[in-house]
Amino acid sequence: MDYVGNELEMFASATNFHGYYRSLLADCLRGRVLEVGAGMGTFSNEILKSRELTLTACEPDRRMANTLAKAMIGRAQVVAGGIHDVPDAAGPFDAVVYIDVMEHIEDDGAEVAAAAGRLASGGALAIAGPAHRWLYSPFDATIGHYRRYDRRSVEALISSCDNLELERFQYFDSVGMILSLGNKWLSRQTLPTRRQVMFWNDVVLPVSRRLDRLLAYRVGKSFVAIARRK
Repeated sequence: MDYVGNELEMFASATNFHGYYRSLLADCLRGRVLEVGAGMGTFSNEILKSRELTLTACEPDRRMANTLAKAMIGRAQVVAGGIHDVPDAAGPFDAVVYIDVMEHIEDDGAEVAAAAGRLASGGALAIAGPAHRWLYSPFDATIGHYRRYDRRSVEALISSCDNLELERFQYFDSVGMILSLGNKWLSRQTLPTRRQVMFWNDVVLPVSRRLDRLLAYRVGKSFVAIARRK
């Protein structure tokens, strides 16, 4: 399987964004962690900043998986493939993590069920990605997004799996939502420029982090959701 997008290298330099993800997911990044769709390993490196875990990362794009395996020698186990290709001996997992991945999977219900089956009792399923169906834009289509999520669709997704219970849902990047609206209604870019990505990362996100707390994480262009295995 080959990844259809070409934005990963551009967003790899968005260190504030990946650090923000890690801060929102920190409470479940411990023990045995499985990252699904690890790509170039950008978030894998954030996960490994914690010393309280061992990481297994799977990536279905063979080229990226091979590159990631070389970069992660001695740090993490890398599997070329999806969640079904991860050896049973690597689990069960205390956390299974999807960072900007679930929106690329056509049958997300089957994927969540598979993830739940790899969790230890009380383990966390963490899903994070683009929020709000009404923000779906040419950029989403270009990089292979089947959908964007909101609280209701995530609740439905989690409730479709009997052994999962939604623990936390948050929107974030409130200021970035204004930029996304501008792209959807005005510029309609299929990909941002590197300069735009760095302006968002360096200027917009620090403001969003402060404002998101004031808004109690009720507004934003992205989301994080944590579900627990019963």
